[in-house]
Order: sequence, then structure tokens, then C-alpha cells
Amino acid sequence: MVPVAMVPAAERMPAAEFGQDPMCEIGKLVAGKWENIAALEVPKPSVAACNIDKMLEFNAVACCIHTLTLQEKAGLLLHGVQQLLVDRQQLAKCLSSNSLDCRELLRAYARLWEAEWRLSWLSVLQAANTSTKGNRSGSFACKTRRLSMRMLRGTATLQEGNRNGDMLVDAMRSFFSEAIHMARLEADEVQRLIEAFVEALISDASLLRCLSASMCSEKERRSNYQTEEEILFGVTYMTIMLQTDLHNKNVTKKMWSARKFMEAGKTISLTSGFMLQVYRNVKEAPL
Repeated sequence: MVPVAMVPAAERMPAAEFGQDPMCEIGKLVAGKWENIAALEVPKPSVAACNIDKMLEFNAVACCIHTLTLQEKAGLLLHGVQQLLVDRQQLAKCLSSNSLDCRELLRAYARLWEAEWRLSWLSVLQAANTSTKGNRSGSFACKTRRLSMRMLRGTATLQEGNRNGDMLVDAMRSFFSEAIHMARLEADEVQRLIEAFVEALISDASLLRCLSASMCSEKERRSNYQTEEEILFGVTYMTIMLQTDLHNKNVTKKMWSARKFMEAGKTISLTSGFMLQVYRNVKEAPL
């Protein structure tokens, strides 16, 4: 049995089961989308046809899930999210499972998301990468890049701090609100999603070069936040807490002010200018 997204709900058979593969949830992720299309108020023919064509294409690929590689599965899900054919909250729940298959798919999905998201910051990332370009090659070039990154740490100007804060918040909005929707999850599930997000950022050398300028020098770093991965995990988790504090109506006693958030940045080895810009972004609009 295969996922049949185009069959009306009353006649739809249960979603397909693909053994232990996390993509067995694909039927659940597309469930209900046919009703959404049918409920459109007097849609233009071209719009309705386009929506149906997208769903048919997505459903056809999902039926061949056994033959897809890990990257192709991640691409299918990201395409489904972008075309509004996959429920982002259910996807977050599925990908954050502790099974090995789900964790591998989550990492592939996060890296694929990052490769697309970075295009919106391409000029900034290219400029950051320019300093390491030249005629150097081999091990000498690698040593030079590592030295360059060590020298940049903690040396961000006010403008660079603002840029880096904008960039991190933009990445968080794109991943946690658009690529997935992180709601009603257990603490360990949230942690796995943050870890995948950070891993995707770390894998981008140009992006890491930018963000490293807003990190404290290695001598000034706190013991619990020494590596770039630890620091980015810390600020991502703290920013999610800030979002809840600022925008959740159920939180009556506010924990964070701009000053407190800046001071907290020191405990995770980040500069105050960077933290202030993150605070301003999140206060202006939720993630």
C-alpha cells in the first residue's frame, strides 16, 4: 500500500508502512492536504491545477521511497515543505526521534536546508572567504586558514557584530519556523534539532569564519563553551529561551532584558555586541 494523497479523506486507506525507515511517516505528513486544496475559495484554475500537480508529483516520488538515497529523501521532504505538502510540525516530531535512521535523515535534511539558506547571504559569505584566497595550496594553505580564524575570534567590529547577529537569527527563523516547526516537543527532541542545526552551520567554513569573529578568544572562553559547536549550541538554545520570554503571553515574569542577555553572552563565550543584535532581532519579531 502506498500514500494516496489525492484520494478524499473518507476513502483514503491508511498511510504506507516502510519498515523501520522514518519515511514511513510520509503518509501522515501529507495527510489532509487534499482537503486544504479542495477548500480553497473559488481558486483560479491555474492555481488549483498547479497545487494538484505539485501534490501528484510529490506523491509519485514518495511511492518510490525504497529506491531513494538519504540525500534524496531529505530533498523530498524539503521540497514537500516548500510546496506546503508536508506538515512542518509533524516533520519536526519525526526527524527528532532518537532512532539512528531518523538522526541520519535529520542531519541530511539540515545540511540540505543550510545549502539553500546560505544563498541569501552569499555575498557576505564570499567576502568573508576572500581573505583566505590566493595562490597558497596544500598544508600551508590549511594552516593559514586555521591561523586566520584564530586571529579573527573576538575581533568583530560593531558592524560585524550586527551582521553576525542578523545572520544567526535569520538562520534560526529559516530552520526552526520554515524548514520545520518546533512546537510541543520533548526536551531531548528539541536538543537533537538544535544539534543538527548547529552541525549544519559548522559544516559551512565561510559561515563559521563570519561567526567566529563574534566569539571570544580562546583564552577568554568559559570551560563549558570552548569549541565553536558548543558556543553555537549555547546561543541557539538561549535565543529560543529569549523568544519564549519575550513573546509567550503565558510568561508573566520576564527573565531577559537587553543587558542581562548581553551579560549572559559572556558565559557562552560570545561578544556583547553580537548578543545585543540577537536580542534586538528577536524582540522586534518572533522566530
